[in-house]
Amino acid sequence: MLVTEGDGAVLACDDGTVLHITPLGGCFGARVAGVDLSQPLHPSVVAALDHAFVVWHILCFPGQDLTPADEIRIVQYFDDGVYYEPSVVAYSLPGYPEIDIISNIEVDGKAIGYTNRRGMEWHSDLSGMPVMPKASLMYAIEVPETGGETYFANGHLAYESLPAERRTYLDGLDARYSWVQLQEWLAKASGTWEPMNRETAAKHPDVVRSLVRHHPVTGRKALFFSIEEIVELSGLDRSETRALLEELIAHMTTTPHVVYRHDWEPGELVVWDNRCLMHSVCEYNYEGQRRLMHQLNGADARSAEQTIAIIPVAL
Repeated sequence: MLVTEGDGAVLACDDGTVLHITPLGGCFGARVAGVDLSQPLHPSVVAALDHAFVVWHILCFPGQDLTPADEIRIVQYFDDGVYYEPSVVAYSLPGYPEIDIISNIEVDGKAIGYTNRRGMEWHSDLSGMPVMPKASLMYAIEVPETGGETYFANGHLAYESLPAERRTYLDGLDARYSWVQLQEWLAKASGTWEPMNRETAAKHPDVVRSLVRHHPVTGRKALFFSIEEIVELSGLDRSETRALLEELIAHMTTTPHVVYRHDWEPGELVVWDNRCLMHSVCEYNYEGQRRLMHQLNGADARSAEQTIAIIPVAL
């Protein structure tokens, strides 16, 4: 049963669970109370959360005490499976290759996780892979007193707030993604760059897909891209491609209600709809403080259908 509660809602599930859902403060995103994610969820609770996921795009579950196995189970409530990349496990949690460590902590002078020290990098997760996730998940273990925020942009609102003729133009563009290019960027951003071997690069061909994506549930169109992974847009050279993507980001970040900033608390789990949202780390603003996060991506069994082409990387 659904009962409205101000701007939020109360969802009563068949097993007696009552979910209290309240907006995070913007036009999208909600906080969920009334559920302990460390315990397996009843199918009626999963169905209610899936509905809320489509409506609000971001669900934040505060005050959770989770094991890695819990995190893997949770992402599968929102997606068909769990993604991991066997050839890139340098910062995976030991024993759990599906879980990436996001952290600026060093042990014996060595980083234990990825840290983007370059600054903002707007993207959708795994947009350059043949199979993209419906859902992405982050779990906060240690957070700095200040800094370390994550920014989310609503691709629906970003697209719909553009002039009609601009939307028509963007509808016709395809984007060529390079996983190899992105891995180089990420390694340099974390200060861990080493040349990728030819065998690994050859396993990850470029992928071409539309710049504008239709949400498979609602049918709404959304801007959908990863600025550091796109090599080129159809009909544009690299410099023109970069200029257009930067133009879209400027529009996105200056249009009211399109962007939401999430300030983390320890024990928060946040899951977001990767089919319509882009996100970015903040500028590196927590030097000298500890940050430790886990990130997982789902694996949508149908997302490969949206790939236009897979192009071998020239070696």
